Amino acid sequence: MHGKICNSDDDAAVARLRETLNSLGAEVAEEGWALGLDVYCLRIDSEEVTIQSDGWAIDIEGPEGLVNRIKTAVAAGA
Repeated sequence: MHGKICNSDDDAAVARLRETLNSLGAEVAEEGWALGLDVYCLRIDSEEVTIQSDGWAIDIEGPEGLVNRIKTAVAAGA
């Protein structure tokens, strides 16, 4: 599943995303850069999500249940 988390200039939402990932015990599995994107592959338990950040948005891709869980947690803090 793929979805938008927030605008990259939304400092409050970015902080909520970081807090959510920390609370889930996310560990960086891989970090990279591709054509103007910062790309992070994170491991949470036995699943992985990819976070992509550019000048406009922060997106997430991964298993549907985990993506929805992260998106819901970030939105709930708004």
